Amino acid sequence: MKLTLSSLIFIFYSIGAFGQGARDTSYQYHMNLADEYNQVYLLAESISEIELALEIAKKEKDVERQLNAEITLAELMRRSRNYDEGLAILYAQKEHIHYPELYVRRLGRIAALYAEGNRIKGHFPAALNVNDSIYMFLDEALLMSLKHKLKKEEASLRNELGLFLYHRKRLPESIPQLTRSAELFEQLGDSINYMRPMMSLMRADLALGDMKSFDEKSERLLVWSEGKKWYSEEEELYGTIGTGCLQRGDSIGYYKWELRSTKSGREFTRLLYTRKLASFKVLYETGEIQKELTESNFESTLKSEQLEIEASHNRQLNILLIVMLLLLAGTFVLILRAVKRKKKVDRINADLEYANEKYEILMVESNHRIKNNLQMIISLLEYSSEDVIDNGEKALKRISTKIETIGALHRHLHENVHFEKVRVDLFFNEVLNLYQNLSSEQFNIQKNIEPIEIENERIVYLGLILNELLSNTIEHNNLKIKIIKLDVLVSEDSCVFRYSDNYKQHETDNVGTGIVLIKKLIRRVGGVEFQVNKTIGLYEFKFHV
Repeated sequence: MKLTLSSLIFIFYSIGAFGQGARDTSYQYHMNLADEYNQVYLLAESISEIELALEIAKKEKDVERQLNAEITLAELMRRSRNYDEGLAILYAQKEHIHYPELYVRRLGRIAALYAEGNRIKGHFPAALNVNDSIYMFLDEALLMSLKHKLKKEEASLRNELGLFLYHRKRLPESIPQLTRSAELFEQLGDSINYMRPMMSLMRADLALGDMKSFDEKSERLLVWSEGKKWYSEEEELYGTIGTGCLQRGDSIGYYKWELRSTKSGREFTRLLYTRKLASFKVLYETGEIQKELTESNFESTLKSEQLEIEASHNRQLNILLIVMLLLLAGTFVLILRAVKRKKKVDRINADLEYANEKYEILMVESNHRIKNNLQMIISLLEYSSEDVIDNGEKALKRISTKIETIGALHRHLHENVHFEKVRVDLFFNEVLNLYQNLSSEQFNIQKNIEPIEIENERIVYLGLILNELLSNTIEHNNLKIKIIKLDVLVSEDSCVFRYSDNYKQHETDNVGTGIVLIKKLIRRVGGVEFQVNKTIGLYEFKFHV
């Protein structure tokens, strides 16, 4: 069996532990062994070594090493799912505040123990708000790492906090934490840890539907990890890319990346078993388990298990590929035709529905507009009747100019359809100016219109609403001086349209075709909360930009 670099380290410590300075070597020897066992998931052996190191630190009254060993032991309790034991160890610590780096690690481990324990239903009491506790410990640890400029700890904590927020669907808060974590790991030259927040950001991009950002990160990480044999990270990366293909509807790409992910997973399993074998070999050589014969049998068993696992994976993948290829070959054409037909039918239905609704509005508006414009022309003729007697040609020309001004209003609405966005204040000012030219001596317009920009189609409907209200004022308001108040204001997350003409209406004034048209136009704008105050002739509704 080949020895890895880790195995050589084990042997080095085994042989050299007794020949070096007693205090540092003995403690560090057990800590290093614990770390190696932890990496190959030999958790029981790792816990035993940490407990030996902890006894040495207590005997030597080395508080810093004792705290370090206890925090490491609590982390192993987390990995072995002994969450309550891990929390008890950390809560029992007293002097951690004097060692900032250890204090930050302690807070982070408490948060991790709560987070993983909370995944088991009923593990913690219902009265305990676990999520708030997790956030509190992570936030305190992050502040401490910033205070003492502990960049490595800050990077890890931001990654943990970002994942915590991500799993709770708080993406706007999660993404900055994960981004900063990746930046810090990159600055520290920690390439493998850099990939973890980046892959979390890729999943966030999928959740937000930002495929461009997802593709950029994918390409960067593929280049970043090329040739490095980071099998565990590659398995996760390829799986995430496969999920992106699936979200696009690219099933072929999905299975391509799933195959690569599975291959990396098998390589990771193989490497893990190889390292386990190396670890057991060291244990054999140091007298902690049986000698060569037992080692050989155990190695054969592990290799057999590994080969069986690989063979099982290969069989499953082959069967899956055959089934999927048959299904794809048999159903691709039918699905494609069905999708195309459905899209075509949906598009036709949507067009018909839109055209029908538009036709209804145009019919109501057209009929009502004819009535209003005829009434307006009659009013103009009555207002100018005396001038016709005194100066007939001049008065008739003035009436003709005013009628042309009404036509200019509708031409303006038609021309604005070609603009992408139009400012409400400029558009409404022109509409108001047109109406003031019709009867300047009888209008007193008080306006407060903010420079809001909205799409041309929607502003046309706003203009028609204002036009209808002005026409109604001219037609129905018999006051000598018509005081019109017009406000278009931004209010919190919406805009408010408010129009009043100081005219007290009758009970039946809001049931005619004018109010029907106004309501329909408001729906086209996307308006809500439409209100009418008959006492002061007030019309009000809200709409979103």
